[in-house]
Amino acid sequence: MFQPGNIELSLTETVEGQQVEVRAVDKSLYLKIPPGEASQIGTDKPWIKITPGASDPLSQAMSGTLGSTSQASDPTELLDRIAEAGQILSSDQTTLDGEKVNHYKMDLDLDKALDQFTVSMPAAARAKVDQQLKGKHVMLPAELWVDKNQLPREITFDETALMQAAGAGAGTTGIGKVTLKYSDWGAPVTITAPPADQVTDMSEIVKKLGG
Repeated sequence: MFQPGNIELSLTETVEGQQVEVRAVDKSLYLKIPPGEASQIGTDKPWIKITPGASDPLSQAMSGTLGSTSQASDPTELLDRIAEAGQILSSDQTTLDGEKVNHYKMDLDLDKALDQFTVSMPAAARAKVDQQLKGKHVMLPAELWVDKNQLPREITFDETALMQAAGAGAGTTGIGKVTLKYSDWGAPVTITAPPADQVTDMSEIVKKLGG
């Protein structure tokens, strides 16, 4: 559900082969992590809550993810980003999930969209990326599929070059690829926060870890 100032979403991401469920609701971000990883950070609950305005540094750094996740999943934000920084390389008509669509291949000019791609990074990391990209011309590959009603059905983009510029290393090749699929436009959606007894606040984890 996309409403100005109050975006709610539910999505599942695959990170290094592990599925991570993400929910944004009530202006907070909830991450469902694999049981093995949960025990490593000192919790037996499957959900971690990140609240904007928390006092601990880790929550403050990660709270930016709420805004960037919302922007990355909002098709209007993505289409605006593509319009401002995208260069269309090719276009064709094809079929996606049994429906005829227009397909575009593009490059996104990072010089024109750096702020949008680094919005969730802490200030020090953003400054490092700015310095490492200075004088370079980094293009991020992207693809867009649009249906007959001019609604996006699928968007992919590859942030690998950005991650490597931030110092992630050559081993990140392929990890930065993101695919967003859209369907059932106009259908009602209800998104709820996880049950309270299954949630640990990030600030509590930081205290346990001595942060």
